[in-house]
Amino acid sequence: MTGRNLTIILILITTLIVTTVAAALYSASLRIPSTGVTKTVGIQCSESFINWETPSPGDIVNRTVDITNNGTVQMTVYLTTENWQPVNASMYLNCTWDLEGFTLQPNETHSAIISLYVSPEITGITTFSFDIILTGVEKL
Repeated sequence: MTGRNLTIILILITTLIVTTVAAALYSASLRIPSTGVTKTVGIQCSESFINWETPSPGDIVNRTVDITNNGTVQMTVYLTTENWQPVNASMYLNCTWDLEGFTLQPNETHSAIISLYVSPEITGITTFSFDIILTGVEKL
């Protein structure tokens, strides 16, 4: 290796070292704390089971429950039913409530009346069961 090549290599290594040290010396950092609240929709009911007891044909049976919006946004509430036993029970029984389409604010609780209507034409059904599905949808 010639003296000239050695000089070039030394200059390159020196430049690399100086650049690395300069980059390390000329740096800064800044910490920025942050926080937030995610949008959530949550619905809670004061009852986890409703017993309709023994209604007669033509009866309307009411049960009062408290519905809470435990989310962080306004929500509109809806009631649906499913899993009817026997399957044909939904032809003679109808479950509704007085909060359909109602808007609840975050952390708001509102009383609701869930009603079961028994058709006067009900026949062949001695026991029944079904699931009540309460749904909260973010109000835009």
